Amino acid sequence: MSRSWLGLTCPDPSLAEPGNRPLASKTVGALLKLLEDDRAAISVLSAIVLVVVIGSSALSVEFGHALLQRLDNQRVADLAAYAGALVCNSSGADAAKSAASNIAALNGLTSNNATVTTDIVASPRGNGNLAVQVTVTTSLTVYLARLLTSNASLSVVASSSAEIEPGIVGGRTALLVQ
Repeated sequence: MSRSWLGLTCPDPSLAEPGNRPLASKTVGALLKLLEDDRAAISVLSAIVLVVVIGSSALSVEFGHALLQRLDNQRVADLAAYAGALVCNSSGADAAKSAASNIAALNGLTSNNATVTTDIVASPRGNGNLAVQVTVTTSLTVYLARLLTSNASLSVVASSSAEIEPGIVGGRTALLVQ
């Protein structure tokens, strides 16, 4: 009696019987039988797809959280740059840096949870005026992405520049978002 697996016929009829095969041959035979059996195949496929879908969902939630944090950082950077530009025009660079840091602190960004860098730079518009540039950097803890990379946190950065052109009636300002 010859048996076949995946269309292959066993050349030795004595090995074709399950009880007469050596252990390695029994293992190979069991694997071949498992490959031929398509019962519950959808369960295995569903389990694999479920892991991928849950992983993708978790990564998209982490990415969404980072985008929300970037929007919050941008809002604070815009406010701090605007306040710094207003103060810089009347009180000087040191007061402008202090005002920008104070605005960031009033909006919940302290030295414990964020880094706020304030500089007096040449205007990005290239008109020769000075501008206040504020960069806000926060660090978010990642959970699922930690499995994919060695980083346990994600750095979120936003920057804004503001200038007040001297000699404009009414103190009009230009907020330059970068």
